[in-house]
Order: sequence, then C-alpha cells, then structure tokens
Amino acid sequence: MAVEWELGNTTGLVTALTRVPVDVLLMDVELGRGDNGLDATHAAVTRWPNLDVIVLSGSLDPQMPLLAAERGAIGFLAKDTPIAEMIAAIREIASRRRRRRRRSPQDSLRLSLREHQVLAEIRRGHTNREIAATLGVSITTVNKHVQRVLKKLNVRNRAQAAAGLPDAQG
Repeated sequence: MAVEWELGNTTGLVTALTRVPVDVLLMDVELGRGDNGLDATHAAVTRWPNLDVIVLSGSLDPQMPLLAAERGAIGFLAKDTPIAEMIAAIREIASRRRRRRRRSPQDSLRLSLREHQVLAEIRRGHTNREIAATLGVSITTVNKHVQRVLKKLNVRNRAQAAAGLPDAQG
C-alpha cells in the first residue's frame, strides 16, 4: 500500500486521478472552502466507475455513512477510528478489489439506483414489507433486490450490509 498523492481540496482531483490513477481513494467530507467531499465522491465514481472511495468524516451525524454510500462510496470510516483499524479496512477493500478482478464482469457491478435505495432502507432498519411500501414495489421484488445487494456487497446478512462489513469468509 502506498500513498500516491494528497490534496487539500477538490480542485486538482481530476488531474491527480488522470495522471496517477489509484485503486482506493480516501475522501474527507469537509474539505474547506466550501468543497464537499460527498459531491466529489459522486463525481469521481461517475467518471471512474472502478474507483473505490472510502469516505472519512469527523461528523457525529448517524446518516453520514448512508449519505456516503448514496454518493458512491464503498466504505466509511470515522476519523476517530484507530489507525490500525483504518489500515485494516483499507487493506480489506483493496483485497476485495483484487478478488473482483478475478470474477466475471457482472460480479463487479456497482449497486443500481434501486439497490442503493433498498440498502438505504435496510440501514434504516426497515423490513422488506416496509421497504416494499416505501418504494411502491412488491415484497418479492424487494426480496430479489436484497439478495442482489448482499451478493454485490459480499456480505451474508442484512446486518453486515447495513454496517458496510465485508463477509469475513470472503
């Protein structure tokens, strides 16, 4: 693992990613001068769909991990996470990236908009019946979306998906 570059704001992000592409980008939510890390995350994963972004934040807002996921982040770390845990999380994401490269292209697809919506509802603690009512679809459809979310996130259950935890059995 190596740090390839560091920026204090989003101004040079496109240039940095173009000149020296990285596998995992650590993005702060608050970058100063009105820069928004969540918007920058969305822009980056839109332009580079294979880029994995981990959002860092000191925010106490319990919705922040959900907001980060909705903008395309693959992970979220609180700034007060111990360094050893941060490094382990970054390594795990890089490891998942290597495993995805060995799988079929379909396995490495990011979540669809509907799958993001279902994941957001899972993180709110809603049941499949409640998700179906919220999204205006059948419970059977929600069941299928939940299964796809679990598979794409490589997790075994809803709790792991909600927490953003990878399947330890890999």
